[in-house]
Amino acid sequence: RGIPGSGGEFQNKTLTDDLDDLHDTIVAIKQHYPNASDVVLCGLSTGAFLTLAYLGSTRSISYFTLPTCAILFACVNDIPTSKALDFTPKQIADMNERGFCMTDFYPVGCDGVPEKKRLDVGYLRSYDKFWSATKMAQQIKTPALLIHGTADKHVPYSHAKGLLRCLQSHSSLGSKGFELITVEGGNHFLSSKKHFKLAERGILRWLSALSDSVPSPIDNGAKERKQI
Repeated sequence: RGIPGSGGEFQNKTLTDDLDDLHDTIVAIKQHYPNASDVVLCGLSTGAFLTLAYLGSTRSISYFTLPTCAILFACVNDIPTSKALDFTPKQIADMNERGFCMTDFYPVGCDGVPEKKRLDVGYLRSYDKFWSATKMAQQIKTPALLIHGTADKHVPYSHAKGLLRCLQSHSSLGSKGFELITVEGGNHFLSSKKHFKLAERGILRWLSALSDSVPSPIDNGAKERKQI
């Protein structure tokens, strides 16, 4: 929303609007492919925590659009507090004092030099409209695979460890529903072909185990598989 090819203006973006878009997308998939048995959500960074939030939202269950499983790359361990990762203290101060800040935006196909875009304070305030990780985990009934590089400078690897513990402890799926693939030396985007291939193999293995398990989505327990 607010990026080239989508509706709205970038400066008016909010995380809650993005979550609405995710819900509408899943509903559209269900409507256009009514016989599809599996819907797998996959998100990176902000997309990962929006996916996690959707899994814990009551409307995903009440509308019968609960996905089969989710794959989360570089996900934070708590949405409300993650604003400190996404914005500098100056940007937060600018939003609170001026109502907006300037932030970097990387267009598709960009050569690495970001554009400067205005972003209004509504985006910052939308972080606080999400549940804490513990409350969110209590609502999640969908298996999820976490993937995180140890050299991630945007979302520290410790977030993955904390999120796994939280999901294991507070979701009704317990230790059976969640797994973490650690990519040694991987950055935020797993931009190295070697690191991406390791993650890809782990995803295919996990999906295969998921499809073979009956009746529980995952019967091998929550675990961490380290890719070296």
